[in-house]
Amino acid sequence: MTTSPQFDMRGSCLCGAIAVQITRPPGDMLMCHCSQCRKTAGAPFHCVFPVEADGFKLHDEEHLLREFRSSRDKIRTFCGRCGSPIYSLRDNANSFRVRAGLFEHLDSVDWGGHIFVRDAVGWYHEHDELPRYDALEPGRDSAKSKTLLPDDY
Repeated sequence: MTTSPQFDMRGSCLCGAIAVQITRPPGDMLMCHCSQCRKTAGAPFHCVFPVEADGFKLHDEEHLLREFRSSRDKIRTFCGRCGSPIYSLRDNANSFRVRAGLFEHLDSVDWGGHIFVRDAVGWYHEHDELPRYDALEPGRDSAKSKTLLPDDY
């Protein structure tokens, strides 16, 4: 019997104090244009991908991970030293939305498209052929969230 190689993706915040490890294949990469993602990224969109909880490991020996409750049912985390965004998590969710900028190599992540394009800034225009969705991507269970306002994403 042969065993398949274990999945392993590693990344870190800017200062290196917080490291993340992905041990299961993640979902597709999404470019989120909601106002909260834009503001936390300091850019016209934030690249994120979902990772199931049992495939996500956080290494934070200095206890620098900070949380900010950005919505009634969602937290966003970041490094308390360098400010790098790490992930977002909805209450009672079983997956993290991990920030792609933590990783040097993302060869194993497929591109899924742009979400919340209805909230996109007017001064930036995408130049790709990926799908664009006014709100959440198809198949995402929005029933788990009580509110789906653009700023609540």
